[in-house]
Amino acid sequence: MRAAAGAIQGEVSALWDTLAQAHHEVQEHAVAAQAMAAEIARLRDALAQAERKAQESGEGAQRLRAEVVTLRDARAKEERASQERTASEAALQAEIVTLQGALTAARQVGKAAIAAFRIETAAPTAPYGPSRLRRGIMRFFRSGMRCEIRRVEPVQ
Repeated sequence: MRAAAGAIQGEVSALWDTLAQAHHEVQEHAVAAQAMAAEIARLRDALAQAERKAQESGEGAQRLRAEVVTLRDARAKEERASQERTASEAALQAEIVTLQGALTAARQVGKAAIAAFRIETAAPTAPYGPSRLRRGIMRFFRSGMRCEIRRVEPVQ
């Protein structure tokens, strides 16, 4: 019984470790998402500045257009990466919820196992003797099926 409790406790400990690791990963993804958002804002500013320069200056228009295309591609790439991280974060959140449910279930199983260890069931020391009705039926069959009906008084 102690081995079962130890196994359950080990499983609960493993679930806690997994939950902590998943939580840590979610935090890392959140930091990365913030960094990506800052990078996207910087790229948007650079794009806006490049577009202004392209409008103001007619000399390097072709070069600036190429830079704008490059910046747009970089921004699109960063936005896709940010969306992927957001999806990954949602998956990790779902995993955390699942692990919390498993942890709760493991706790309940552990509590039930501990409660089972504490229950002391006392077996009866001597089996009960035949009741009056059963004795009467046995007497009837032993007597060769003679019918003998007796009134049985209730026990008080």
